[in-house]
Parts: sequence; C-alpha cells; structure tokens
Amino acid sequence: MLQYLETILARFNSLVALPNSIGSFISLKHVDIRDNKLTALPTALGQIRTLSELLFEGNPLKYPPADIRALSLPEILDYLRNTPESSLNTTPHVANRSVLSEPAVMYRIDGVSQLAGQVKTLRREHASIEADLRAQLTEALATIDAMRDSGSLTSSALMVCCGFAYST
Repeated sequence: MLQYLETILARFNSLVALPNSIGSFISLKHVDIRDNKLTALPTALGQIRTLSELLFEGNPLKYPPADIRALSLPEILDYLRNTPESSLNTTPHVANRSVLSEPAVMYRIDGVSQLAGQVKTLRREHASIEADLRAQLTEALATIDAMRDSGSLTSSALMVCCGFAYST
C-alpha cells in the first residue's frame, strides 16, 4: 500500500533522520521535510524516479554537500543515486531527539494513505452526487420549459416540478 504514497509532509517535526526505506515508495512525488534537524538526505531518495519536489530548507544538512544541494532536483537525485552507501556515515548519534523510525514512518504513512483513500472515495461520491443533481436539474428545467410552452405553468405546478411539498 505504501508504494502508492505520493506525498510526505513532515515539516517542523524535529526529525534528525529519515529511513532508507523511503526509497521503496515508488510513487512518491512530493517530499516536504523542511525545518527539521536533518543532517543528511538518505541516498535512497535517489532511487525514487517519480520524485518531482523535494523541499529540505531549514535543516542543518551536511550531506549532500552545499554545492550539490544548490543544483536542480534531478541532479541532486542523480548524486544521491550514484553515491556508494558504504562511503557514508549518515546515521546520527541520537540522544533524546526525534528520529523518524521505520515503525513510526509506517504508522504515520499508513494513516496518511488511509486518509488519501478516504479523500478519493469522497471525491468519487461527490462526483456521483453532482452528476445525479445535474441530471435532476436538467430534467426539471425540461419539464418547466414544456409546461411553459403548453401554458400550464402555475406556481403550484412549478413547486411540484421542483420537488417542494405542495398542499391546497
């Protein structure tokens, strides 16, 4: 399910690290990790071919180097993709600081995925209701036009046509 995750919003979470498993989110398009305490971007980000936005400002990043971070996103991802994992020591020493651990990531992202699924369901339901309402309105307008053309359009007929309760 997480492979279909498209967005991670983790701004202002005091994160000091991201898990390398982030590279398995093959549908990821947007990552906002601004204003945390990250010192390194995981090389696994380079494996995500669908990534179109990576916001990381406001972090005390040491890796990748500043000259690389100033490049375009495709160049940053290429750099991350081509850096040997064994040459890095990007795991911070943590003492009472927030780390986005694998279980925490999975729990938070699973919740986000569930919400995204609910939003999609609501959008489909909304579209269906909207289509039904349009059809009913079109039918009501056609009935009103026909009644007007036949000279039988009265206020009571109009109320019945529009679905209002009418009693004499």
